[in-house]
Amino acid sequence: MQAAVRRLTRAIEQVQIGDLDGALSTATAVVRHNPELVDGHFILGMLCRDKGRLGEALKHLQNAVQSRPQNAAYVDALGTVHLASGRPEEAHAAFERALHLEPERPESLFNLGCARLRLGWYAAAKETLARLVQLQPRDNEAWLELGVAEARLGNLDQGMMAFHRSIELNPKNGLAWMNLGSLLAQLGHRDEPLRCYRRACALLPDHHSSLERLGWYLSHDGKYAEAREVFEKALALNPRAVSATAGLARLLEIEGRIDEAFDRLLPLVESGAQNERLVTTWASVCIKKGCPHQALSVVESLSQKELPALDEGRIQFALGNLLDSLGENSRAFAAWNRANESQGLVWDVAEARAEVDRILVAWANPSALARATHQDERMVFVLGMPRSGTSLVEQILGCHPQVQATGEREELRQMVFERGTDWPGLLAGSSPGDLDSCAQRYLESVLGSESDALRVTDKMPVNFRYVGWIRQVFPRARIVHLNRHPLDVGLSCLRQHFAGKANAWSMSLEGIAALMDDHDRLMALWRAQGTDDLFELSYEDLVSSPEETVRRLLDFVGLPFHEACLRHHESSRLVNTASYAQVQEPIHGHAIGKWHPYARQLLPLARARNLLEEVEAVINPKEGG
Repeated sequence: MQAAVRRLTRAIEQVQIGDLDGALSTATAVVRHNPELVDGHFILGMLCRDKGRLGEALKHLQNAVQSRPQNAAYVDALGTVHLASGRPEEAHAAFERALHLEPERPESLFNLGCARLRLGWYAAAKETLARLVQLQPRDNEAWLELGVAEARLGNLDQGMMAFHRSIELNPKNGLAWMNLGSLLAQLGHRDEPLRCYRRACALLPDHHSSLERLGWYLSHDGKYAEAREVFEKALALNPRAVSATAGLARLLEIEGRIDEAFDRLLPLVESGAQNERLVTTWASVCIKKGCPHQALSVVESLSQKELPALDEGRIQFALGNLLDSLGENSRAFAAWNRANESQGLVWDVAEARAEVDRILVAWANPSALARATHQDERMVFVLGMPRSGTSLVEQILGCHPQVQATGEREELRQMVFERGTDWPGLLAGSSPGDLDSCAQRYLESVLGSESDALRVTDKMPVNFRYVGWIRQVFPRARIVHLNRHPLDVGLSCLRQHFAGKANAWSMSLEGIAALMDDHDRLMALWRAQGTDDLFELSYEDLVSSPEETVRRLLDFVGLPFHEACLRHHESSRLVNTASYAQVQEPIHGHAIGKWHPYARQLLPLARARNLLEEVEAVINPKEGG
């Protein structure tokens, strides 16, 4: 027996120098000749587990536990095999038993937290992992898993803190970088997620999941060519990478190649795969193909499972859109509400209103404020409430040969955020030199060193907050303000998955009504200060009288009429906003009055916007006249 123990010690030494094959061979020989040696079964079981031979691992570890049922290490090791074999319930029971035997065993606490994450028991996982980081505050893996639990519960700030702590303890933890990127993207950050994803991919070059997340972020950011390359690289690493396949199908959908997207996704859907990216892309493609019924059961099935908060939101938005296309309006509206509630964000109406008050004070007397001295007149700012038609207007302008359309630009907001909460007073009081510097910085970022365009568009809708400052920075700019029926805008916002705290207003009718009030107060000020540089464009006029409206729009921005502007849907330019599908279609009025089937559900917004009579006329057409 002493010789057997010495050989077993040799196996452990082989593990320590990285010779796993040698260790496995040594331990196998020991157990073959000494089947009564319990430690031999334990070590051999662990080696078989690490080599992926899970059936053998289970047999040897069950033998060890049967012989020594009070050994917490043996029981815990058995749980890890159950977990690796796809039996999280059995694993969970084993880890709980190990902790009953040794209540503060760090390995078992970590494993129990991971099992609870696998089971979708996120609150319990958080409790376990929080207990672990109290015991071992420098365990970067524990902080990583705690961050995952917090994120899946929708506790975004706490999750971000945990991921930052994990990275602080181990800057080479690629999974922490990957998860931090996802959380930052969900919170609406712009540049940081991309940096995190690229860092994760550099640290985990053979990890297809990191590439998939990078690809989806690039896709959402309008970097379609690079996104395609990343998805293809992920599939080269793992041809069965479902999220990467869904990503390629999404790119086909954005390009309007709906049949190709459908054909790419169909085999995966028929195989029973239930990846969230796959299912939501499938739903969108089926709606556009005119067969939403083919996606409904798939989406409903996944919607009934316990999902992370972000995944639940995406699934519920997809379910709402499917039900809407099938005419099941009450169920659709309920799904959209669940989707918004799952994000766990609340719009601070009072804080937003106070910021508007500061803007109104800061720009109350524009004649007393400085202006930039440059004479650049290229900029055209297209703004208004989100979902009011800004993407369509920019696409129309972008079809003119003398226009460069740059999409939703963040540069103005970034300069605002740099000043902190007192930005209105600080920016309004800028000197001419400061304003010229801001203009130069903006133009260099948006246009680079060369651009021969006569006009350049920036269509960030919420720039309606910054019109006073825009007039200071670009005194010769044109501003196009979109107006659309408030209930069409409100419904469209509620059903759209806007990410981040800055968009929390879109997650309830109360928040939407509050933003509309803020928008109206600000636009009233900007109009009162002059309209020579401000063009009011009605979405309803645009779709009912497109040529007349487009001619007036082009005349306002100082360009001759061009026929291509009426054929914007033929443009090869791809739009990376929520309106990408609409701008691929000829101008039509199908979106006018889309709120009618939801008139009852929109009563709170109608009341806030003084539209009750109009809504009552839709609900009760006879009584309404």
